[in-house]
Amino acid sequence: VIDPIDGTRSFVAGHKDFGTLISLLYKKKPVLGIINCPAHNERWIGVENQITTLNGKNIKTSSKKSIEDCYAITTGLYFEDETFRNGFDNIIKKSKYYIFGGDCYMYGMLSSGLVDIVVEDTLKAHDYMALVPVIQGAGGVITDKYNNPITLDSDGSVLATANSLIHKQVINIPTPFPIFFFPNLTTKKLNSRKSDRSFWLVDQYRENHPPDALQSSSKRTHDPKKEKWGGYAHEKTGENESKT
Repeated sequence: VIDPIDGTRSFVAGHKDFGTLISLLYKKKPVLGIINCPAHNERWIGVENQITTLNGKNIKTSSKKSIEDCYAITTGLYFEDETFRNGFDNIIKKSKYYIFGGDCYMYGMLSSGLVDIVVEDTLKAHDYMALVPVIQGAGGVITDKYNNPITLDSDGSVLATANSLIHKQVINIPTPFPIFFFPNLTTKKLNSRKSDRSFWLVDQYRENHPPDALQSSSKRTHDPKKEKWGGYAHEKTGENESKT
């Protein structure tokens, strides 16, 4: 399974975080994974039951034991989808620091111990199959948002963490947590929101949410009178389906 350019928009825009993803599957299970980021001159190679390497040297994920000490990262979907944003905000509230963007490079960072939590959704098999041996070989954990193993038939969600302790803490963040715990939020709904206008959407979000507002978003509280968790999948369904 090959993704020639993971992070096409980054590549077109001249950002360095794009890369090539290559995975070898045996009986539908990834046994070899390669994350190659030429602009960074870095290549991660993961082989089943072997230690992951970066440019030929063994690497390991971080040994942090508490989510409060962790660095979390996600992609531009945060700016595109309100439900995903609500879910990631719950991680923001718990973690030490958070950043946005990184494409396949952020999984290399996780494997090298530079970040501790990566969350994505609406991915395809070519986006994530190569990640599995790399992350696992470095000591990390990677599952879908329901804590199921990643397979060719996965729903497109990815939760990757530095170790099993952190993974369990993220999965067990109290509800409401729509990205992980809201069963009616389907991949199909999220895929319908995905758009080639992501850079424009990010710019629009930043324009309307200055840095101080972004920081304060981590302290938002849920008011059931104003919002329903998973509202996109329910009360907004008719509105969105009419546009797709």
